[in-house]
Amino acid sequence: HSVTVKLTVTAGSPPPNDFSIGASPTSVSVVQGASGGSTTSTALVSGSAESIALSISGVPSGVTAGFSPTSVTAGGSSSLSLAVGASVAPGTYPLTVTGTALSATHATSLSLTVTSASGGGLPSPWTDADIGAPAIAGSATWASGVFTVNAAGTDIFGTADQFNFVSQTLTGNGTLTVRITSQANTSVSAKAGIMLRASSDPGSPCYAVLMTTTKGVATQWRTTQGNATSQAAKVAGLPPLYLRITRTANTFTAFTSSDNVSWTLIPGSSQTINAMPTTVLAGMAVTSHNTGLLGSAAFDTVSLTAGP
Repeated sequence: HSVTVKLTVTAGSPPPNDFSIGASPTSVSVVQGASGGSTTSTALVSGSAESIALSISGVPSGVTAGFSPTSVTAGGSSSLSLAVGASVAPGTYPLTVTGTALSATHATSLSLTVTSASGGGLPSPWTDADIGAPAIAGSATWASGVFTVNAAGTDIFGTADQFNFVSQTLTGNGTLTVRITSQANTSVSAKAGIMLRASSDPGSPCYAVLMTTTKGVATQWRTTQGNATSQAAKVAGLPPLYLRITRTANTFTAFTSSDNVSWTLIPGSSQTINAMPTTVLAGMAVTSHNTGLLGSAAFDTVSLTAGP
C-alpha cells in the first residue's frame, strides 16, 4: 500500500540583527586630577552589522567621559577616556556603558575607583627613581594632576641610559598617554617623554617616544640587554604635545596628537622587542643631557590603561 504526502517548503525568517558589548578592563582606578580609560568592544551575534551609538551613565560630577569614536559598527571597538577632576570625592562609582543600534540595545558594567593624593608626593602606584646614577640626583612632584620631573643625566641612548623615571608596572598589553606641557632647554639633546622598560638596569631593553628641545620627537628602542639603541626618523613637535605608546604582545607603536582626539602614527615607530618581559615599567622619562645641570619637564593628562 502507499500514501501520498505533500511537502511544502516555505522561506524562513532571517535571523535578527544583534550584537554583544563588553569593557576591558572592567575596573578603572584613577587618582584625583588624573585620567584613565577602558576599551569598549562589540561583536556581531547574528544578522548584519549595524552602527552602534555608545553612551555612558553613572558618571559622577567632576568626571569627564568621552568615547573615541562615539559610534562603531558591530565588531568594532572604541576607547573610553575618564578625566577625573581634582575635587572628585574618593570612592568607587558604578558606571554603565550602553550600545544602541536600530535593532537592539545592550549594556555592560564598568567601575571607576577614584583615589586621593596630596600635592608634592606622587600618587600611588607611581614611583620615582634615577636610572644609571646621574651626577645630580633627580626628583619628581605631583600637584593638581601635573607631574613635574627634574633630572640630570648624560642621555637616553647608546648601550646604557642615565635619566629620571616616574613609573609604575604594566602587565601585558596596554596604552600609555601623556601631554608634555613644558620642557627645560638644558641641551639641544635634552629629552622628555614616555617609556616602557624591562627593568631599572641602565642597559635594559626599552621602547620610548621622546621630545627634544630643538630637534622634534624621536622614537627609540633597545632590543636586548646592553645592545645599542635604534631610532626612527624624527618628526616635528614641541610642547604642549600629547604622546602615546601602545603595546600589543611584543609590538610597540608610538603616536602624537595635538588634541588627544586625533592621533598620528609616527613613521617607523612600530617595532617588535622580543626581550621585553610580560611585566614592564611604564612612565615618564627625563634627561637633561648635561651632567652639571638639572632639567625639568611637566606632564599632565597622564593615563596608563591595561589591555585589550
